[in-house]
This record gives sequence, C-alpha cells and structure tokens, in this order.
Amino acid sequence: MDYLNIEGLVVFAHHGVFPEENKLGQRFEISARLDLVTSHAGMQDDLSRSVDYGAVCHSIQDFFQAHPVKLIETAAEQLARHLLLSFPALHTVVLRIAKPWAPIGLPLDQVSVNITRGWHPVTVAMGSNQGDRLKNLCDALEALDRIPGIRVKKIASFIETPAAGRHNEPPYLNGAVLFDTCLLPRECLRQLQALEKAAGRQPGEKWSTRPLDLDMIFYDDLISENPRLYLPHPRYRERDFVLKPLNDIIPYHKDPLTGENIQAILQARQLKKGR
Repeated sequence: MDYLNIEGLVVFAHHGVFPEENKLGQRFEISARLDLVTSHAGMQDDLSRSVDYGAVCHSIQDFFQAHPVKLIETAAEQLARHLLLSFPALHTVVLRIAKPWAPIGLPLDQVSVNITRGWHPVTVAMGSNQGDRLKNLCDALEALDRIPGIRVKKIASFIETPAAGRHNEPPYLNGAVLFDTCLLPRECLRQLQALEKAAGRQPGEKWSTRPLDLDMIFYDDLISENPRLYLPHPRYRERDFVLKPLNDIIPYHKDPLTGENIQAILQARQLKKGR
C-alpha cells in the first residue's frame, strides 16, 4: 500500500491526567502514516486524486486541541477515527503521539503511544419474520448506512426461508449486507444490537419470532473466540438462509479458519443434502 508520512507535527494541547496539564497545557509531537492509493494522483499530477497533507496537518491540530482528554491512548483513538472519517481516501492511519514533557519526575526523552486503525470489510446476515419484514430489513439497512464509521457496499437479494427450529413460526425474509467500517468489532456489535432493539426485538427464546435479526458473520479476517463475539460466526456454515445471501455478495470470500470460499461451502452443503 502507498502512503504519505507526516513526521513530528508539534501541537500544543491540554491533554493529561493531572490538573496542571489541563490548565497549563504542553507540547505533543504527532506523526502519521496515511495509507492510500497515490498512483492516480502521481500519474495525473492532480492533488484532488490524493490527500492534501497540509489539510491533514491543520485538521490534526484543530481536532487535537479541541478535544482534551486524560490519556494519550484516548487522544490517539479519537484522532485516528477523526482522520478516517474526514478523509475518505484513507485506508489506514498509523499514528504516533509523543509526549516530551510527561510529568513523571524522572529524566526521559518522551513517552509515546502508537496505534494502527483503518477500514475493514464486515459481513452481516439479516433476517425478519415479524411485522412488515421487508420494511424492517430496508429500515435497518438505511439506519446502518447512517452510522458514522460505516459505509454500506453491497446488499444481497432477499429470500424467503422457513423459520429454523420451529415449524409453526412464520417464514423469514433473509438477506446479507457487506459494509466497510472503522469501528472496532465490539463497537460494531453494539451498533447492530442497537438496531435490533430499535426495530422492537425483545429478549426471548432462541427461536422466537423477531422483527430484526442481525448476525455478524465476518469482520475482515479476524478470528475471535470471545464468548460475546465469536468470529467467524460459529454456525453460518450450517445455514442455507445465511450462505445463499452471502454467496450473492461475497462468493469468493475465504473463511479465515478453513480457507474455503463461500461458493465452495454452499456447493458442498447442497451436494451433501442432495445425496
């Protein structure tokens, strides 16, 4: 990936845990590596096809000074998110925030924090079998695209499928959506759960009817065994109502656990069911 480097931008700001830091302020040195495609700008000699690093520097200074916090870790998180949202051409931001005047009572050159943040592809399976199913899914997609830090890229065609687990439940309308996000996985999950709640979903039995069901299937190539967020979703390979919409938008995406792509997983499942 091509990148632009900004090294040692000096900004005077009021971040810090101690009252004196908040009141008097201090010097910070900020460096940023901005990952983006520079070939179009380079071939055409056109600044509009790149990112104006002067504008980036002023944006860093203005934001960093306007949002005082206690920790440089927090300052780095907020600044990285701000840059990714303010300059759409950026794929990844690598930030270093150094604090030369850190008040620790010992001689040192500086203390710094280094983070890497960027856009990641996320795939979510969707379903509804309560109320106006089509409206529930369309409203969720529109709301999803309005969340800062989420950019919807592809939407699968909706399909109707029987409710899993119970024969007396109304059928589902299922789909899937691919979006890019600069939110962290747990943040992303909270946003999805908030959309479910806004649609009227209530805690209940496992196979109860639902106005909206949103399951994160992939977050980039992340593998997670956290009980609150398993990735990839542990049961997606067993569900045609998930695999078929996924095959509509990401047929060649490879499962990071097995290396198999979605199309191959679906075809193998269909062959097995046919025997």
